[in-house]
This record gives sequence, C-alpha cells and structure tokens, in this order.
Amino acid sequence: MHQLYLTFKTSMKEGRRAQALVGVALFTALDVILSSYASIRIIPNVLTISFASVAVAASGFFFGPWLNMLAGIITDNLSYILYPNGPWFPGWMINAMFIGFFYGIVFYRQPKITLKRCIFARLGVVLVVNLLLNPLWMSLTMGNTFLYYLSVRIAKNIIAFPIDVAALYYVLKVCERIRNRQGMHRIE
Repeated sequence: MHQLYLTFKTSMKEGRRAQALVGVALFTALDVILSSYASIRIIPNVLTISFASVAVAASGFFFGPWLNMLAGIITDNLSYILYPNGPWFPGWMINAMFIGFFYGIVFYRQPKITLKRCIFARLGVVLVVNLLLNPLWMSLTMGNTFLYYLSVRIAKNIIAFPIDVAALYYVLKVCERIRNRQGMHRIE
C-alpha cells in the first residue's frame, strides 16, 4: 500500500514538468486517433476491437497514474466532441480514468516490462472495465439487460485478449528501450 502511495505521489510530481504535460498530450491525441481510426467495429455500439489502450499504457509507463487518469477525462470528452456516438454519459469517462490510472499504477517506473505484468494489467482492465462497467453503462444507456451485454463482452474479450496482451507487450518493450536509451526514470 505504501508503494502505491509513493507511485501516485511521484506521478503527481510529473505534472510540474512541461515535458510530461506535452508527452501526455501527445499520447492523448494518439489515443483519440487510434480509438477512432484503428478500431474494428464488428457490431456497432456493442462489439469493437481497438488498439487505443496501447497509447494509454505507454503514457502510464512514462508519466504514471495521476497524469494518465487526468488524460482519461480529456480523452473521453475530446473523443465525444470530435466523434459523437450517442448521448454523452459520465460512465465512459470513469472507464477512461480507471484504465489510465490502472495502467499507470502497473507500469510506471517498472525496471522491466514482463509478459506476466502485461497479462495482469490487461486482465485487470478486462475484468473491471470490459466485463463489469461497460455492460453496466450499456444497459443503462442502450436499454438491453446487463447480462446481454456481458455475454457479448465475454466473447469479444476471449477473442481479443491474446491480441491485446501481445500488442501491449511489444509496444511497452519499445517504450522500455526508449526510456533506457534516454536515461529517463532511473530505476535504483
């Protein structure tokens, strides 16, 4: 618990650096672009495979949970303004905040990216956001039952999980090499 507090506190200090703010802004823009143009809509408003989470994870790797959580608020609202898809609903913003926070907690200042850590991070997002919150928000805004959306989400996540983990692992390994080459976040 103390380590979680220190990670969050260190991440809050990142917000004072102009380089961190610009970096988070660039990853936020990349997230908006990837979620809009690099996603496959199998069943509109129900089943979509997107690679936007790799931008969120990379941002969390470099800048931590605090800035990444705030970026989730901006990303959700900016995505809605640019590409509205139904009525605005605050639940989607909560999802974006959680994903940013969680990836930041799991990856920020880690000495080495491992496949095990990527599986854990993706599994956390799948269980909390994709299988709990998304079906809940969809049942509240679109009218079908929670169980209907949950069943569709389970099938989608079983198919997408290995693809998402592989994309997450390879993107974060590139980020790790960049961090090590640039001497960022020296890990003791």
